[in-house]
Formats: sequence, structure tokens, C-alpha cells
Amino acid sequence: MTSSCECQYTPTAQALAKACQEAWRQVTGRLVGGGREGLELHARIDAERARITARVLARWSAGAAGSPEGLAGFSSEQTVIEVFLEEIRRELQQCVLAIRHEAEADLRHARQEMARLLQRLDDFGAALDGLLDRGYYLTVRPWQAANVEIVADTAVARHAKDATWTVVRTPYCLPLSWLFYKLDSLAANVLGEQNKYWFFGTLAEAANTLINSPVQYDVLMLCRHVLARSSFNLVEMETYRIDALQRRLEAYTRLCATMT
Repeated sequence: MTSSCECQYTPTAQALAKACQEAWRQVTGRLVGGGREGLELHARIDAERARITARVLARWSAGAAGSPEGLAGFSSEQTVIEVFLEEIRRELQQCVLAIRHEAEADLRHARQEMARLLQRLDDFGAALDGLLDRGYYLTVRPWQAANVEIVADTAVARHAKDATWTVVRTPYCLPLSWLFYKLDSLAANVLGEQNKYWFFGTLAEAANTLINSPVQYDVLMLCRHVLARSSFNLVEMETYRIDALQRRLEAYTRLCATMT
């Protein structure tokens, strides 16, 4: 950046725009190969580009007007690019830091949510005997969701001939359905369209494994068997999500280093 006494070049609006475009090209070119995080950052940059450009140009105008908060003047066309490059890089550093802080917050929230979820499951498991004894399940409808249908032994399954559905036949149709509804509610924060079918599908398979085994099971054994599988599933899902968030945070930490 040059001092005011060296300023001899006054760029036109077209030259300023061209220099700003070249500065953007040089800065964002350094982020190529950033993987998923690089693409995410490019999307954030595109959203912020107009604001950052306007801010840099405003600082140039302030400098031209003699304001100490403005940019210093230019001695050549090349220094226009150099000054814009420095200013845009400074702005993008703040952008990357903001995303990194978001990644840290997301990771912290995911870990806290996992701890709370597992605690809720533990509390529910401890109270399961009493809840079944009180007959809360008598008010529910047989479960038909997420490509799983739970029916009584003698009932006709609507999806028996659909290979994409898993049918569970048990004399404990209502207690097991009630358990599925409870798990759907307890894990609502982590279940979405992408994992809900897998989650309940594996629970149905676990139930069928016990039902079709030679073991003489009762309602409590069946519910505890499915509950144990649900805990395993949720730990696996949340561990995968936390690992992904950790990798995202590490990637943005590296990106922060390249912007300094």
C-alpha cells in the first residue's frame, strides 16, 4: 500500500470494478480444492460478495475524500489490485472465522444433544416396567410409518406384499407400537427423512429376530430388546454426525490458516 505522497493514479470507476474483480479471482482461487467446506465457503462468499465489494469501494471513496478511515491512494493500476486484494482478504478472513465459530457451536450443540438424548433413553428404560404395567399403550393405534407395520398375530397386514415395508407380527402389537411412538418422540431432534426409515427399519428387524427365535419372550423382553437396539442406532447416528462436524471444524481451521 502506498503513502499519500506517492499517489499519482486516479482509477476510473471501470478500472476500480476491474481491479476488484481481479482481486476476487485471486483470493477465491486459493480456496480451490477445499472439498465440501470449500464449496460451502464459496457459496457464503457469493452471498456476501456484493456487500464486501460495496464496503471496499466505500473505503476507497472515503480515502479519496481524505478520511483517515479510508483506503490509501494508488500509484498505479497494479496497486489498485494489490490494495483491493488485501482488503478483500481481510473481509474474507472474518467470513471464514464466522463460519468456523458456527462449526464450533454446531459441534458443541451436537455433543450436548447426544448426552441429553442418551439420558432420556436411560430414564425411559428405567421406567419401562411401570409404564407397561399402567397400560398406557392401550390408547395407541398399531404403528404404520417409516415403512414399518406392526400388527397382531391374526390381523391382516396392509403392506404384507410390499417388499419395501417390514411387517412385525406379535401378540404385543400395541405395546410395541407404543414403544415406537415413544422413540419417535424422544429422538425427534435427530430423526429426519434421511435416517428415519433406516432407524425404524432396523428396530423392526430386531423385533422380528426375537419374535422368530426359539426364545419364549414376553412384552417386557420384546420392548427392552427393541429399546437396546434403538440406543445402539442413535449412538451410531450421532457419532457419525459429530465426526462429520469435527471434520468440518478442522477443515475451516485449515482454511482460516490459509487466509492469514
